[in-house]
Amino acid sequence: MELQDLLNDAGDINDDVLHPASVPGPTKLLKLTADEIHLGLLNADIKSSAIVPTPRFNALPRAHQIRPFKLCLPAGFQASPLAFFKLFFTDDIFDILVWNSNLYAKTKDARTTRYSQSRRWKPIDRHELSVWMGLLIYIGLGNNTDIESYWFTDGYCIYQPMQLMP
Repeated sequence: MELQDLLNDAGDINDDVLHPASVPGPTKLLKLTADEIHLGLLNADIKSSAIVPTPRFNALPRAHQIRPFKLCLPAGFQASPLAFFKLFFTDDIFDILVWNSNLYAKTKDARTTRYSQSRRWKPIDRHELSVWMGLLIYIGLGNNTDIESYWFTDGYCIYQPMQLMP
């Protein structure tokens, strides 16, 4: 498709390019069900609206050459799902999350004693936070639609995350 095909005589974008004529349907409509007719019209509408002209432009010159991809992992890195996770969530990150979670509870006057009026809060540690994050990932990746089944103790599930909860 040439640039001249995209523009009309006035120099505007040609409406026929943006909104081409609908695709003609079958000639024997009486033998088709209403669902088949609807799907055919929907298919024709999708096809007609999916035509996008290829942009024609000159790419800008690059200031530097394209750098090849290079994976830089720490020395002695043993590849495992946990090792990749710990590249992003280090112990220092977990310590910051624990510190800020406990600090937030304190600023909201969370109850740490039995007789306070506010919501009960027990300060968390790195282990509890890592268990909670693991449960979030486990439940997020799982295909189970019943959230309560994650807490079954009768042995019907392969992994029992409830055993890790304090």
